[in-house]
Amino acid sequence: MAGVKQANRRTLKVDIRDTDWARLAAYIDGEGCVNIHTNRGQEALGKSRNHSLKIHVTNTDPRLPVWIFETFGVGKCRQKQKSPSIVAYMGTGKKWRQVHIWQVEAKLAAQILEGCMPFFVIKREQAEIAIAFQKTKTYHNGGGKRGTRIPVNVIQMREQMAHEVRQLKHVNYEIKEAVNG
Repeated sequence: MAGVKQANRRTLKVDIRDTDWARLAAYIDGEGCVNIHTNRGQEALGKSRNHSLKIHVTNTDPRLPVWIFETFGVGKCRQKQKSPSIVAYMGTGKKWRQVHIWQVEAKLAAQILEGCMPFFVIKREQAEIAIAFQKTKTYHNGGGKRGTRIPVNVIQMREQMAHEVRQLKHVNYEIKEAVNG
């Protein structure tokens, strides 16, 4: 991943082809995750619970996250560190491949999902909820002023959306046998 800037870029490229949107949708469907992250630690500080939209695509080949970063112009690429729980489970002598991640958050994540929407097969419902969630950030965050409390009903709505996205990750879908005819 040498030569790729790690900092988040702020604007999505404008000349993205439909084939690239379709590819990204397939990568998010198969190698990615749509998540509404909940930071519960905020309540201990006397602040509103904080939620944020995140998308990531993970692969052992660094070319995939780099391609996404270079094609769409947003997000960041990084190597995932081996967690202590994985090391404890796998043992220190086990070999595993390095994992590489492309990640994008908030408004840019919603823009990515909107661009991929016509091409999703698996994560369409998660994307729809995530886009609706991100719109609540625009309308209910007090114009972005620090210290503005978010209404309780908005926090509850965001929590429900986060729960719905998590639930969609655990649905058992029926496989229908394809018939050639």
